[in-house]
Amino acid sequence: LWGRTTLDTLSRGGHIKTPKLPELRALAAGLQLTLGEVQEANGSQFYGVDTVWSADGEVRALVEGYREMSPEDQVRVREFVESRRRVKRV
Repeated sequence: LWGRTTLDTLSRGGHIKTPKLPELRALAAGLQLTLGEVQEANGSQFYGVDTVWSADGEVRALVEGYREMSPEDQVRVREFVESRRRVKRV
């Protein structure tokens, strides 16, 4: 699905077209990662959206610019995610 030049550019952090789902699946298989892990990396690299998970992995938030936030703001986001974990679902 991808040529050597595209993979080389991607591995060096260069700019390529945003991959589609078949390409993400192929990349996940080639790297022996889950599709979800590759999708999270794709969201971060191409869209600036980072996934923040609760400690138990039950709740996630998609946060624009999380990595660029101050450490204090990152803590606030993680606290919010944890607070949602404790909400009882009906």
